[in-house]
Amino acid sequence: MIGRWLARQDSKARQRIRIATKVGTIVSAEGMRTDLSPRTIAEHLSSSLERLDLEHVDLCLSHGPDTQAPIEATLEGFAAVIEAGKVSHIGACNVTPDQLRDALAASDRLGLPRFEWIQNAYSLLSRTDESELFAICRDHGLGLTPYSPVAGGVLTRKYARDQPPPRDSRLSLRPEGALSSPGTFDSIDRLRQHAAALGVSAGALALAWVMSHPL
Repeated sequence: MIGRWLARQDSKARQRIRIATKVGTIVSAEGMRTDLSPRTIAEHLSSSLERLDLEHVDLCLSHGPDTQAPIEATLEGFAAVIEAGKVSHIGACNVTPDQLRDALAASDRLGLPRFEWIQNAYSLLSRTDESELFAICRDHGLGLTPYSPVAGGVLTRKYARDQPPPRDSRLSLRPEGALSSPGTFDSIDRLRQHAAALGVSAGALALAWVMSHPL
């Protein structure tokens, strides 16, 4: 869809637009896993570029850590696609502070491209990254994009206390998630009260909180 839309834009618009894609997720009958070997990085990126009808993207991110491939091999894979002119910058998703520190140290040690952007979950219900990861990003000048700012719909009051999730909801379609605890529902009720006082929805207030955070 993005590739078809982009093809309809004029040259000035195309120059302003920055395109990002992700690599590394393998989906099979056994489930999902992450593979960040150089071969998979190259294959996934080529497939993405073909679908986008592009020869180059500005940013390529790993979809999650690979517990099997050494980080050095992953960085070498990214270095190869950068050298081939297919990617300008690289980043990582769903990384812990230790994983990010190891990646940055490997880049410095081996002279390989380093992750320049991070995408992790962050919301009023998921604030773990405040303890270390945000500081690492600041210290190393890394960009950061929070995802799931309304906690998969939980902060919009989409899910009711003591009731199963709606059949067409995210938690119903992806049951590996978990419904909130009673304490979380109490907090969501307080969020709703604050939102009502401001004349906005609970989801809008949760999103505004993430957007206004200094990170």
